[in-house]
Parts: sequence; structure tokens; C-alpha cells
Amino acid sequence: MRSYAEDIVEIQQVLVRYTLALDTGRADLIADCFAEGGQVQLSDVYVMSAADFVNIAAEGLKRFGATQHILGLPSIHIQGDKATSRCYYMAQHVRADMNPPTFMLGGWYDDDLIRTENGWRIIKRRGVPLWGDGNAEILDNQFASGAAPKGPEHAAPFWLETKR
Repeated sequence: MRSYAEDIVEIQQVLVRYTLALDTGRADLIADCFAEGGQVQLSDVYVMSAADFVNIAAEGLKRFGATQHILGLPSIHIQGDKATSRCYYMAQHVRADMNPPTFMLGGWYDDDLIRTENGWRIIKRRGVPLWGDGNAEILDNQFASGAAPKGPEHAAPFWLETKR
């Protein structure tokens, strides 16, 4: 039986593996972060299966000269073989063929994870953008510069509200 601390570290590694996979263009590593039947929702722009996301990302990432996804320390709540996580991100996208050549997006990922025979995997990932800065054409104007309007998804995760 794994300890709580071991589960936390393994979940953190899945979250980091996802960003490293994006920034190195490794579709196989992106796919390895998700459980079978996983889902990805990025803002209200994309809602798709993890398998579809992997295919789109594999092609879409080729257009950038560079990307860099930086994660903050995740807050993780584990209940048995299920976990929930919130992790802040900043994602820089660079295209030398555009002027200006960069667009940065900041927000967080809300993840639902499950323990599988291969370890913890994401079953649902929801990216919530908070702000964008730079040339929005780099991301096909799917995310605007400035701050995103606040809505109910901006509330603190439920596990932070529980009394200790």
C-alpha cells in the first residue's frame, strides 16, 4: 500500500510530465498522462476526449518555435483511488514568423485523477485561463489579451473549504 506522500509525489509527476510532453512535442507522453476515456476541456474553446486532444496537440505544437509551460505547486485532495488537483500555470507560446512573436497565457488546471494499474492518471483536465498577454493571433485569437471575466469556476477548490 502506497503512502499518502507517495501518492502526492506521483500525482505531481503526472502533472509535470504533461507540461514536459507539451514543450517537447511528445504526443506519446501526453497520452501517457491520461486514463482511458479521459477528457480535456480548455476554457470553453475545446472540450474533447484526451485521445483527440493528443492528436490535435501533436499537430498544433509543430507551428510554434517554442512553448514553455510552467506550473505552480499543486493543491491535491486524495480520496481512496480518486484525486482532485488545482495547479496554476503560465504558458508562453513563441512563433518567430509573427510580430510580435509571443503570447503568454496564465490560469490553472483543475484535474480529476484516478489510480490505475499503471499509477495515477488524469481522467478529466479543465484549463481555466485567467489572463493573456501579447499577440493573440499566435493562438488563433482563441484567448484574448487581458483578464478573463470571473465566474463560478473561480471559487476555491472544495477541499480547501473543509475544516481540518
